[in-house]
Amino acid sequence: MIAAGNRPPSARSGRPGAREELIAALAARGGEESDVRALPSRNWASATFSGARHRLEICLPSAAAVAAFEDGLADAQFALRGHLVADIVVAGRRAAGAGTLLEIEALTIEES
Repeated sequence: MIAAGNRPPSARSGRPGAREELIAALAARGGEESDVRALPSRNWASATFSGARHRLEICLPSAAAVAAFEDGLADAQFALRGHLVADIVVAGRRAAGAGTLLEIEALTIEES
């Protein structure tokens, strides 16, 4: 489930932005019982690229779901229109009821 109250307005084109598409991709990776919540994102730029740093939380129901989610995460390919996931890591974890809450940090860059 995606926490709807955490979605920023879509781009002027009406299409979802990198943040919304990343939320959807992580929810799909986590499975039907996952719950993704977006934390504040911030713009990011280097001398040659621009994009955004995203912080998200995903709650997974079991140790097996956590292991499956984390397996290959750093090398996963995400289909984000007009953006690439340049870096994604599990930055933290804590118990959340019967499940586990993972804090995810990701860097998306605009394709040129």
